[in-house]
Amino acid sequence: MLDVLKDKFRIVFSIDIHPYFGLIMECHAVKVSDKGKLMLASQKIHTTTAADFGLTEKQVRLVTWLDEIEKHEIIKKFNTQKKPVKPNDFFAKQYNEVMHNKVRPFIEKRLVKALELLEDESIFLASKDHNTPAYKRLLYPTEKSTVLFHLFRNENTMHYFATIKYEDKKIEYSQNGALLITQEPVWMLVNNQLLNFENNIDGKKFTPFIAKKFIEIPKRSEKMYLEKFIVPLIEKYDVFAKGIDIVTEKLQAAPILQLVKSGKSLSLTLSFQYGIHRFNYNTKKLVNAILTEKNGQFTIKRIKRSAIWEEQKKKVLEECGFVHNVGASFGVEKTQTLFDNSANGDHLMELLIQAKDNLLEAGFIIEQNLGKESVLIDEPKINIETKDKSDYFDVKITVEFGKFTIPFVQLRQHILTQNAYYKLPDGTFGFIPSAWFTQFLPLVDFSEVEGENLLLKKHHAAIVEGLVSEEKEQKVTFDIKNATDVYLPKSFKATLRKYQDEGFKWMTYLKSIHCGGILADDMGLGKTVQALAFLTYHLEQSTDKVNYLILAPTSLIYNWQNEIAAFCPHLKTLVYGGNNRDKNITGLYAEYDIIICSYGIFRSDIAYFSQVPFAVIVADESQTFKNKSSLLYKALKTVNAEMIIGLTGTPIENSVRDLWSQMDIINPKMLGSYNYFKRVYADPIEKKEDKNIAKQLQELVNPFVLRRTKNQVMQELPVKSEFIVPCEMTENQAELYEQVKSYYRNQLLNIIHEDGFEASRIKILAGIMKLRQIANHPQLAGYEDVNESGKFDAICAKIETAINSGHKLLFFSQFLGQLGLVRDFLESMDIDYAYIDGSVNAKNRALAVEKFQTNATCKVFLLSIKAGDKGLNLTAADYVLIADPWWNPAVEMQAQDRAHRIGQQKPVFIYRFISKNTIEDKIIVLQNKKKTLAKNIISENETIKSLLTKDNFASFFELEQKKSNKSDK
Repeated sequence: MLDVLKDKFRIVFSIDIHPYFGLIMECHAVKVSDKGKLMLASQKIHTTTAADFGLTEKQVRLVTWLDEIEKHEIIKKFNTQKKPVKPNDFFAKQYNEVMHNKVRPFIEKRLVKALELLEDESIFLASKDHNTPAYKRLLYPTEKSTVLFHLFRNENTMHYFATIKYEDKKIEYSQNGALLITQEPVWMLVNNQLLNFENNIDGKKFTPFIAKKFIEIPKRSEKMYLEKFIVPLIEKYDVFAKGIDIVTEKLQAAPILQLVKSGKSLSLTLSFQYGIHRFNYNTKKLVNAILTEKNGQFTIKRIKRSAIWEEQKKKVLEECGFVHNVGASFGVEKTQTLFDNSANGDHLMELLIQAKDNLLEAGFIIEQNLGKESVLIDEPKINIETKDKSDYFDVKITVEFGKFTIPFVQLRQHILTQNAYYKLPDGTFGFIPSAWFTQFLPLVDFSEVEGENLLLKKHHAAIVEGLVSEEKEQKVTFDIKNATDVYLPKSFKATLRKYQDEGFKWMTYLKSIHCGGILADDMGLGKTVQALAFLTYHLEQSTDKVNYLILAPTSLIYNWQNEIAAFCPHLKTLVYGGNNRDKNITGLYAEYDIIICSYGIFRSDIAYFSQVPFAVIVADESQTFKNKSSLLYKALKTVNAEMIIGLTGTPIENSVRDLWSQMDIINPKMLGSYNYFKRVYADPIEKKEDKNIAKQLQELVNPFVLRRTKNQVMQELPVKSEFIVPCEMTENQAELYEQVKSYYRNQLLNIIHEDGFEASRIKILAGIMKLRQIANHPQLAGYEDVNESGKFDAICAKIETAINSGHKLLFFSQFLGQLGLVRDFLESMDIDYAYIDGSVNAKNRALAVEKFQTNATCKVFLLSIKAGDKGLNLTAADYVLIADPWWNPAVEMQAQDRAHRIGQQKPVFIYRFISKNTIEDKIIVLQNKKKTLAKNIISENETIKSLLTKDNFASFFELEQKKSNKSDK
């Protein structure tokens, strides 16, 4: 045993032979004499003792790898019994050839890693008795060695051997005690020289020559041996031959792209044709050797592939939009198996057609392997002729698929079912572009077939205009001229503003073309009054009994009831609800014009509502059914309605897919299937921020989504001023914040290292929530001993100042504890207030609103931001205080719109309180970054789920991201 404090020693790496495992390596500290010579005394070094011997960082890494192949670690890893086993029992009862074939590659993998780092280290061969680790000094290679295989054939015999060259000298290794340390890549020991090799040579190829000079092949076995051993050898390595001709051919090559079908799946296979030889892209063999024999003379032809040229052709595919998948397979997105493209088959075909010209120009040959089927890989051309008849358009459309001209009417069913393949007269299939399923769907839905032509009524003129426009895109535009004979009924007790009148007429126009729509005006612009004007008009125009249904969140039911009573009191209205409600919906409509129902009760009673035909359904806060998997969405799919109007200020809350779900209820099929919409629109917009696709979607939905902002239509609204109020935390609050941040930062880094970022999201969110609470007031996070907050003091001061100046104010927070603290402050100051959170029922909400709006002594309205962000008219307030930033900026906008809306006479002041140098600063930055995506389509909204990324996590906890092998699980 060495005394590391007294003895002089050298760190050496020793190659030894284990009786079972074969060649291994160990690290030793070897005692050095006063004269500098290595002595017999030594100590094996493990990871646990590395620090005692002052190992360098590189040496510690080497020891870590070598510890993994230490005897006890190997036994622990490969032991097949459930309980620990002694080494003697392990080798006697378990270790056999099968296990050795598993153990040896495990060992060699670590040996290779170690050998590659041994330059500048002391390397030795251990003595045969294993007692002296520094028995023979070894030299590390200064360059890689080369191998040349030799093949000699004459009339009598053929023999084959391999020579090794190192530093331009031939190495005599055969029958010279050479040791093969690892097989792939090869590391070898000859005399005292370590060798490694170019071209990743397989050690098995010259293992036989360690024991003998050459291999002799009997005459009768020559052809078999050449085919089985020599031809594969020539494909990988340099071979010098006598008596056999080896000819290298360079052939002109062509890239082959084959469309392949398996079941319902499609993929593209890339291969390369060299003369009569074809190689798949994934075939790593860059040389193909072929053996021929003539008159007893053997010739081996080598056909060389060009790896650089082949990669250039692969790059052409990728530039066209194709993605490399498994093996030689290419598709439109990454998949795990060769034929995992069934959902993307149409997309793949469409991309192939679009890329065809570029591929042909790049020299590609396109083939098909679709069984008995064949597809015309050409984009169809469309020709449109229209004739203006008395009350309709006669539309003649023909489609050219290559040499065939097909009447469009024959494609109608394909458009409706989104079947992209149309069988042509010669049995091949023409491919219908996916855009047609959306572009021509209104035409198919609204037209009638007459022979080979389509008849389209005049009020669908916009569809014709869109089809014959230069862009040939669907643009069902609303023109106020289409509704010049539409006037507000005298029975409607309100005067509409200009933009509201246009909204009312827009709905009547949509009704005339049998479509629904989403009225997506800003909060506070009077969506309810526009919808009621439309219902009143439609009722007066109807000669038959019509049924109207208004669906809304429970909190808005009484708002609708009050609005109907104010603007159209002549309409008989029923609020459908209660435990003893009459479920005879048909019978109720005999007495009432309008039924108002909450979404929850509607969903519960869908069996009764689905039996009634509705002329119009108005769905308030239509983002409520944005989830296509929800029971509400499924219930709405079963109703029988001529028209559905959605009302919402935020048709896109979390994802562009929210819009699909709403539109699929309101105008079924208009945006195609969910998978189609996700692939063509949602994914490019959300994942790639594709502005062109966003614009296409905007143009598609614009006719059916009417959105006006306050800035556009309400210049008469008083000015709105917004302020960020930065708040200094108190000393104790700031100290607590830093302590908690450090605690969560360290804890979360360990969790992320072990479980990966995605699996740690819940725990990360818990840490973020704790920091947000402390930034507001430590008591919200349960720290009762820190009873102070800089932000809370600032909020109280602002409330006092506003009230003393004669203002009324709204106070919003997402934390009920925050509302409670402010409530306690107001009561201590004898200030009257109103209060709403999520637990307050609709009736008490209405009473709280009435109190605040009409009672001059009620100065403050306390609201939880989610319970008070919709359906409330609170124009009595001209100050809005938002206590804590919300992840979703649109929620904050809706909150302030409670005061800044029609009816407001005073300038409105918005104050957002932010604790400085906290996570709240980061939230504001993220809000500003995320306000553009959905705005390009309709509006903007965001959630913490999509904001929480690795980079943002690092920002929240103010750390540099640490690299971890498990961080990307």
